[in-house]
Amino acid sequence: MKTILCYGDSNTYGINPNWIKTGVMTRHGLDVRWPGRLQSLLGPDWRILEEGLNGRTTVFDDPTFPGRSGLEFFRVCMESHSPLDAVIIMLGTNDTKPMFGANPMEIATGLGRLIQVAKDPYISSFAKLPKILIACPVPLGMAATKFIGDAAQVEKSKKPAP
Repeated sequence: MKTILCYGDSNTYGINPNWIKTGVMTRHGLDVRWPGRLQSLLGPDWRILEEGLNGRTTVFDDPTFPGRSGLEFFRVCMESHSPLDAVIIMLGTNDTKPMFGANPMEIATGLGRLIQVAKDPYISSFAKLPKILIACPVPLGMAATKFIGDAAQVEKSKKPAP
């Protein structure tokens, strides 16, 4: 059986955006979340590990939501799930928050630090290194300004894709 770790933020977690209207946080079903859909597409010969957390960043510590630095937990997460055949990292959206003041290059550098961890031979000492895929998150829409920031954040979220 092949194993893929999907490591990300609320997009990986599957937060239902209706919480903005209702005030109640809910999560999409496994069949709707992208790691669950990947599992359906790949079939039973693959094991998809879903490691999503709302508000997770690449490397930034969020003073309002402790424990959200993706780098802080990534090594432990990889070690606890090793051996891995592949790692999909989908982070960067929360790095655009004004409080971090990060530009696209700084966000990419944060992703680079996660890639360095994924390539660490100590983590996979009993197996080959996993393949690494960086999935660029979908850019924010203007509606996102109501709960996560301002129009500048929305524009910044569009820059990493190219």
